[in-house]
Amino acid sequence: MAVPASVPTADCPILVIGGLPLGGAGRTPATIFLARLLRSRGRRVAILGHGYRAQRSPIRRAGDRRTDGDEAIELSRALPDVPVWLGRPRWQAAQQAARHADVILSDGGLGARDLRASTSIVLHDATQALSVFPVGRLRFPLTVWDAAPLRWLHRVDEPGALTMAADVESVWRPAAVLGPDGAPLPARALLGSWVAVSGIARPGSFEHALAQVGITPVEHRAFPDHHRFRRAELQTPPGCRLVTTAKDAARLPPGHDLHVLEGGLHVVRGEAALSAFLATWGL
Repeated sequence: MAVPASVPTADCPILVIGGLPLGGAGRTPATIFLARLLRSRGRRVAILGHGYRAQRSPIRRAGDRRTDGDEAIELSRALPDVPVWLGRPRWQAAQQAARHADVILSDGGLGARDLRASTSIVLHDATQALSVFPVGRLRFPLTVWDAAPLRWLHRVDEPGALTMAADVESVWRPAAVLGPDGAPLPARALLGSWVAVSGIARPGSFEHALAQVGITPVEHRAFPDHHRFRRAELQTPPGCRLVTTAKDAARLPPGHDLHVLEGGLHVVRGEAALSAFLATWGL
C-alpha cells in the first residue's frame, strides 16, 4: 500500500520491523536486539512503539503503563537509555524522535500509510502455517515476504518450526527468572510448583522457554494476546508460585508476588546478512 505523498519523512533512516503474522512474529524482541546492536556501534537510536491498546494522542515518550500499552513499556524497561515514542500520526512521532537520534526503529508499521520508512525487515514466526487471514494467521501474502529487503525467521528451534528461505534466523532464549524483588533466582530456587500465566500470541513458546530453565508448570493459564488481567485470574493454589512473561508483567495489576521469565532474541544464522543489510544504510 503506497504512502500518500503528503506524508513527510524524518531526518534519519527509519527501519520498520514488521511481522508477517497477526501478532507473535517476534517484532519487539527483534527491535530490542537491533537497538542494542546499533547502540554498541555508537548509533543514537530511537524507537517508534506499536502502541496497541495505547492512547493515540498526544505524541509522547512512553513510560506510563496506564496509557502506553504493554509492548512500549516492555521496550522502555529493556532499553532504559533508548527513547520510545508513541502517538499518531506516526510521521509526527518520527520527527520528534529524529531530534535526538540518527536511526529510528519502528516496532510494527509494515504497510502503514502514516509513516515513510527507509526500509523494512519482515519477520515470520517459524511455528505458524503459511496461510493468510481469515483462513490462517498471516496478515500479508507471501509476496511481501519474498520481496522483503531482509527476511527474518524467528523461533526456528521450537516444535513444528517450518523450514523456509530466510536471510536471518533466530531463537528466544531465557536468561533468568526474576523474583518479586527483581533479583534473579538461583537454579535451586526454581524447584517446586509453578503456575504460569500469559496473555501473548504464542503461549506455547512461553512453555518452551520455561522448560529450558527447568520449570514445568502445574497449570498454564493462557489468555488472548494483550489480555487485561483481573486479580482473580492471578490467584494461585497454596504452595505454588506465579510466573509470567516480561510483556505480561508490564500490564499485570500490582500487588502480586510475580516471578518474571527474562530473556532475549539470539541470532543463530545470518549475522553476516544482517550486517550487510545495516551497512547499506551506513549502520
